[in-house]
Amino acid sequence: MKSVIIYLTDPNVSIHDIPKEQYKEIISIPTDEDGYVHKYYFTDESKMLIEIIIDMINSTNYFEKRFG
Repeated sequence: MKSVIIYLTDPNVSIHDIPKEQYKEIISIPTDEDGYVHKYYFTDESKMLIEIIIDMINSTNYFEKRFG
């Protein structure tokens, strides 16, 4: 979850059409020290959005390119 929040708040990343409610829910959810969040805290819409964002991170090798 920590990686999703880093990705969403990175000013170099352009993501369009994320509903404001889901964006706020995702970036403001409390996490433990390892960045873990139980999925039951999220709405179904946010769960799907998180899965899509994780796929985007993995398919673009975001962290390797950004922090390489």
